[in-house]
Amino acid sequence: MKKLIGLFVIALILSAGMASLSYAAGKMAAPSQTVNGDVLKIEGEFYTVHDMAGHEVRLHVDKTTQLEGAFKAGDKVEAQVTDNGHALSMRHVNVAGSGGPHPVKGDLLKIEGEFYTVHDMAGHEVRLHVDKTTQLEGAFKAGDKVEAQVTDNGHALSMRHVNVAGSGGPHPVKGDLLKIEGEFYTVHDTAGHEVRLHVDKTTKLEGTFKAGDKVAAQVTNESHVLSMRHAAPAK
Repeated sequence: MKKLIGLFVIALILSAGMASLSYAAGKMAAPSQTVNGDVLKIEGEFYTVHDMAGHEVRLHVDKTTQLEGAFKAGDKVEAQVTDNGHALSMRHVNVAGSGGPHPVKGDLLKIEGEFYTVHDMAGHEVRLHVDKTTQLEGAFKAGDKVEAQVTDNGHALSMRHVNVAGSGGPHPVKGDLLKIEGEFYTVHDTAGHEVRLHVDKTTKLEGTFKAGDKVAAQVTNESHVLSMRHAAPAK
């Protein structure tokens, strides 16, 4: 009886060992494909990538994955991936032909949080990451014609309106006045962006202003302020 129990225990140990080896072998298997695209989201160990074919690919990334740098949503990446979706390696991919910030010019199609989709002059849809470090010259909405300076990983360093003959008139900017530097007022708008506005002697100022004030301004597409007034705090 004791001999049978001993054999049973040995069999269990061997089975567990084989399962562990099979799992490790699966992770160490040679990559079956290369995935190129934009990181849409990161949920723990799972990265969702919008690949070049337009599909959303879910990749498993763990401590065994060789990561060349840090990654965030919006990054352009290339990953070596096994059949079971495990990423063996991941690296940043430079935009072809760029050697630093490059211009993106076109029509703003949509804004989804910190991501702006632009239909560029070549007819491509370009997804740009816009955050509080982006220098925004004015406020933006879908349909605007824009020009942005963009890094290799799709982050917009700056964005401005592009003049178009016969384009729409002034638009409102509301928010907190962060700082005043000569003729330039930086406003933290209600969408959470920092907007740099040009105020000169032609601007109609209703009162005096200082950092910390809540303001409402009428602004041209070139970020020139036509008028500015104090805004009542939200209740």
